Amino acid sequence: MNGIVKLTNFAGSIGGVASALGNLASDFGVGSGWQDSLRQASFGGVPFGVDIAAGQNGRKVAVHQYPWRDGAWPEDMGQKERRYEITGFLIENSVVYGGGSVIQQLGQLRAVCEMAGPQSVVHPLFGAGQASALDFNWEARADLGRVIQFRLSLLKGLTRIFPVTQSSGVASAVSGLQSASLLDMVKDVASIVAAGAAAVSAAVTTVVGFLTSVYKLVHDVRRVFNSISNLSGNFGLLFGGGNKGYAGSNIDTNSTATTSGSLEAGVAHVAAVMAASSSLQAAAGNIGSDQDSFASAALSLMASIASAATSPRDAIQILSTLAAYSSTGATTSSVIGNDMATMQTAVSAFMRRAAIAQLASVATTFQPQSVEDALAVRNAVIAVIDDEITHAGDAGDDNSYMALKALRQAVVADLNDRATQLSSMADYTFQAALPALSLAQQLYQDAARADELILEAGAVHPAFMPTNFTALAQ
Repeated sequence: MNGIVKLTNFAGSIGGVASALGNLASDFGVGSGWQDSLRQASFGGVPFGVDIAAGQNGRKVAVHQYPWRDGAWPEDMGQKERRYEITGFLIENSVVYGGGSVIQQLGQLRAVCEMAGPQSVVHPLFGAGQASALDFNWEARADLGRVIQFRLSLLKGLTRIFPVTQSSGVASAVSGLQSASLLDMVKDVASIVAAGAAAVSAAVTTVVGFLTSVYKLVHDVRRVFNSISNLSGNFGLLFGGGNKGYAGSNIDTNSTATTSGSLEAGVAHVAAVMAASSSLQAAAGNIGSDQDSFASAALSLMASIASAATSPRDAIQILSTLAAYSSTGATTSSVIGNDMATMQTAVSAFMRRAAIAQLASVATTFQPQSVEDALAVRNAVIAVIDDEITHAGDAGDDNSYMALKALRQAVVADLNDRATQLSSMADYTFQAALPALSLAQQLYQDAARADELILEAGAVHPAFMPTNFTALAQ
């Protein structure tokens, strides 16, 4: 009789049933078994009892059949999704897991099952994990009293992988290029500083020419237009730019940001670029005696230019343009003229390499949208680096040559690694203009990706998507 009482008191979960059985077995002198390994079942933090725990496993197989040929070819398409079926119950004031009112327990479990996204689950056999609720069917019966039975269908889905960067390797290579390019510049200008004012004026002229390109780029109307593209909500979506990327945004945007605030921030960034430009121009006047200050001012300018860009994509475009700079100042064939030409070449090379170093740093923050996007940016960045590798080799700048090759390798490794974690683009065709929410659910089983589809398809209105567009395959 005591054993039956204990069994009744402990009922309330599969863990409770198992504990009761184990206790009863102990009363009869029988050793504990598999019951001791069972865990208290719960979903979304709501505990419950379990009568039956079932599952579904296997492989996804596409069966190909061919005419006039016996048999078929089963093509393995990967592991099948793992589904779990739990037949359980909620019991009022369970001795094992508590829970309180059974009506409140039902409300809590129902709310968890209706929440978006995967929830924490503790399976009685397999332990803790994440799963999404596919179906939750419950039944309250008069003959069961304070017990509510239910059937819960769970799906263990894949984790959506976001690209990560090899930023440490790129950062080390960037630092190496900055140091190497300074050494090569010092080597080139050390022998011509004796030319005096003429050589220094060539350095200042070269810097002024570079800054002219900078001013054009940072005052470009497209940069101003893009300054509001990272606003949260549908307004920012109309402008693209900062909102594009695998995670839906290249920049973490304050939800309270406004158009006027974004424009004011853009003006402040431009002011910072202008201040850095003035410092660089002043440092160029003392390049003969203080190359370190000149190099520091040049790197500060590049950092301010990158900060002035709305998104990494814009920064890559600006810095790629600056990395192609070449001084066009006129010189003569005299000794002083040759010294001035040497100074122009050395300063131009240093400015290009400073831009390339910043370009590589920005590339680590770029958030590719797809495999194709990552590879396109990789190819664009390494094309700029390859051009400078050729310049460095032709000029005999061995330090910069080796540093550029190391930087190229680091950039390729970074973007290749992120590309492998992304989905490819695919072409889609539909018979009618459907809403973005419907298409996101149809293509990805995730209506939250509707904004992503709107950007990729260039839709005029989210309720009427184009019938033909290119978007992520998964």
